[in-house]
Amino acid sequence: MVVAESLEKTLMDAFHESIEDSFSQMAGIEVERVRVLALDGPFDDTAEDAFALTVIMGWTGPLQGTVAITLSEQAALDWTTAMLGMTAEKIDGDVFDAIQELGNLVIGSAKSRLEMTDLAVSLPLVLPAGLASMGSRSERTDLRMTYAFNGHKVCVFASIDQK
Repeated sequence: MVVAESLEKTLMDAFHESIEDSFSQMAGIEVERVRVLALDGPFDDTAEDAFALTVIMGWTGPLQGTVAITLSEQAALDWTTAMLGMTAEKIDGDVFDAIQELGNLVIGSAKSRLEMTDLAVSLPLVLPAGLASMGSRSERTDLRMTYAFNGHKVCVFASIDQK
């Protein structure tokens, strides 16, 4: 079980390893971590891409909260192209499916790295929402990790509370 003082670091490490592995193993893409923040309230740099896709999944059990992964439109298309081996030129069902799978891979892998067998994960939900929509005003641990690949950003947002 994760101890409260190290929850923030434990979560950051689990998500960092998971996102690197998911991009590398599933799509042959190397990502670079460019920023890590512990947050208090909504993001201050919301002028990112005009359109983005976000996959959201919930956690229940010893940790409770929400994890979201946000990709710009072009990052979503690039991820889909690399993962499916076909050119994705527009946001369609294949892109939504690929983003759902990214959520399953990253969040499922982070869960296994936390070694909490009683931690349950919800099904992924993909929404057309960007960073301006992500934020929390709670007593939870709020983290944002930003990665870059092919000149695009991928952001992992977690708002987690330890039970």
